Amino acid sequence: MSIYLKDKSVRLIIFLFLSCLLAACQSTSETVIEPPKEAPIVGAEAYPEPVIRIAPAYPQLALGSGKEGWVLLTYNVDATGAPVDIEVQDSSPKGMFEESATSALRKWRYLPPKKNGEYQPQQDLKTVIEYRLK
Repeated sequence: MSIYLKDKSVRLIIFLFLSCLLAACQSTSETVIEPPKEAPIVGAEAYPEPVIRIAPAYPQLALGSGKEGWVLLTYNVDATGAPVDIEVQDSSPKGMFEESATSALRKWRYLPPKKNGEYQPQQDLKTVIEYRLK
């Protein structure tokens, strides 16, 4: 017994099936939003000079699936030069790179500016950490 595509109900079922399949394929593709062009330093009188900048580890899941992305972090630098109060402000794709970026920033060290011979903490700093495959 053969199915003829002349039957309207069979054509409708095939059309609906293919439409759903196409929609499902399109919804699984993830759009990576471009990172902010600059991460302005908000509220800081002088930008602390980075002394040590550790590259973030590329997450294995992202590496294996060929994902690229970025994370926008805000933080303060204490008088010893250590980043503190690190917060993720935005990222793309969500949930992929935040832990790696935060971990890397915790290892960075800065040379904060001096005022009256004492190192001064800095507040409301921002940085964008990008993840690109080469």
